[in-house]
Amino acid sequence: MGPGGNRGSLVSATGTGKTLIAAETARCLAPTGGTLVLVPTLDLLTQTVTAWRTLGHDEPMLAICSLEGDTALGAAGVRATTSGPSLALWAQQHARYTVFSTYASLGAIIHAHTGPYGIPALPAWTLILSDLCFRLEPPATSTRPGPTSTTTHSSRRSGGCT
Repeated sequence: MGPGGNRGSLVSATGTGKTLIAAETARCLAPTGGTLVLVPTLDLLTQTVTAWRTLGHDEPMLAICSLEGDTALGAAGVRATTSGPSLALWAQQHARYTVFSTYASLGAIIHAHTGPYGIPALPAWTLILSDLCFRLEPPATSTRPGPTSTTTHSSRRSGGCT
């Protein structure tokens, strides 16, 4: 994938192997650098982390969410934080890594890309995987603020892909 990246979409029913496809896609397309996996819920985040570990992903992993001290994440060797600066510092220590996050925690990821407090900015992602991204847009009648597909898919806002 060249600068600016390419985009693809997989539409598949529940239970047909999207998690397996995502994990294998990351293994093939992102042998170095950072992979960002975005999911809509905390339950799906822990389920996805566990599945990736079971599928043999042994690279360093970090969860950007409110599950600090979670036993399922701990059992997978994954710690959680809501701190953008912590993410930026952690990523500097690894040549290859995967970050799992809920859409609600995108603000911390965007913050890490700004180079907060003099910390080097989080580099652009090698690969971004968005699960159930159709759930990002609030109904037309909603006044709910929050992440949108524009926030997630904007190279400028989320750090983009290399």
